[in-house]
Amino acid sequence: MPEVISKWARIDDAGRHDPWDLVVVRRAFGRSSDEFCTVPAAVLSELTDLMLVHGVRSNFRAAVRAAAVADVAVHGGGSFSAAAQQMLFCLDAVLRAETLYREERKVSPRNAAFFGLLRWLHTQGIPWPSAAGAAAAVVPEPTGWLVADSRLFERRESDPVCATALARFAAEGVAGSFHNRVNDAVTASALQRAVALSVWSDDPGDVFAQAVANALLTHGGPDAFLSAGAFALVVNVMLRGGDVADARHLALDELRSWPENENVLLAFDVAWDAVEHRSPDMLTAAGDPGSAPGALAAALAAVRTNPDDFDGAIGFLSRRCPAAAGLAGAMLGAAQGDAIVPAQRLVTLELRDVVDRLAEDVVAVRTSPEWPSSWSTDYPAF
Repeated sequence: MPEVISKWARIDDAGRHDPWDLVVVRRAFGRSSDEFCTVPAAVLSELTDLMLVHGVRSNFRAAVRAAAVADVAVHGGGSFSAAAQQMLFCLDAVLRAETLYREERKVSPRNAAFFGLLRWLHTQGIPWPSAAGAAAAVVPEPTGWLVADSRLFERRESDPVCATALARFAAEGVAGSFHNRVNDAVTASALQRAVALSVWSDDPGDVFAQAVANALLTHGGPDAFLSAGAFALVVNVMLRGGDVADARHLALDELRSWPENENVLLAFDVAWDAVEHRSPDMLTAAGDPGSAPGALAAALAAVRTNPDDFDGAIGFLSRRCPAAAGLAGAMLGAAQGDAIVPAQRLVTLELRDVVDRLAEDVVAVRTSPEWPSSWSTDYPAF
């Protein structure tokens, strides 16, 4: 019987079947392709879908806040995890991508995010020349207001996967992409930062693709980067006014067009089955709680079970899958707005001023043509 080859497959130089056809690679970098195509200058514009614009203005800050609060709640001690701190640097990167567009008419969110993650690495005790490698000759000091905040230099829960992947840039000049997989990691630590890409575009496919490209900077396993794409798309749909069932429908539709999607598709099925059968133990079928599909499934199940109960959802995840708390928080905030987070939790939120400033500035840049001149200093391109 002849071998059946995926519609995406091609033959690589060694004669092996490679499921990642160039068509998929180009799609995944979409309109920000730094490697494969030149992007028209007119391509980056503010959101125009009225439902999404309304949702971003009313609920995006709430989504970011709720992700941060949930992350702190399950990690104890009142401090952000590494994943939550990376979320801040990726919000910053969305604004820096806008600066590059305004100043040079180039669209490059992936590069902006990569330098943002290098700045995060610097806050974790790595001297800037050692973090930036050869790029330090062009960017001799980390720039912008965010990295100048001394509170971010407090050591966080370690993230060896991201730290090791980013360190390869200085050592080898390697930045993670489809053609340069820095590892085969499938951990959940690349997912929470994808909330920053949930407002990238009116097009759900573009949102998914940009979150994939961002996750690939540190995670080369399809389970991780496709889970990141699915998470960003779920938040995008909920910001539009959809519920978690609507988000599932669109996420599954997008996932089916990507290779090596089986485990992430399974995560959605497992989440639904666990809720329908009232059996949280079924979530283990999606993978280890620390894996990206496992965390995605747990977050979806928690939100389905507790759509109006922040403490209920986060309490469930604190026992079963702490890595999913920030994801569930973002979904709940996107759907319900500021009211979903108990007021007393916001009062004690670490770095609340930083969280709010970043989220509000992202809302402003994605929903308004205004561009304050100070932002070129606050959010320089690199």
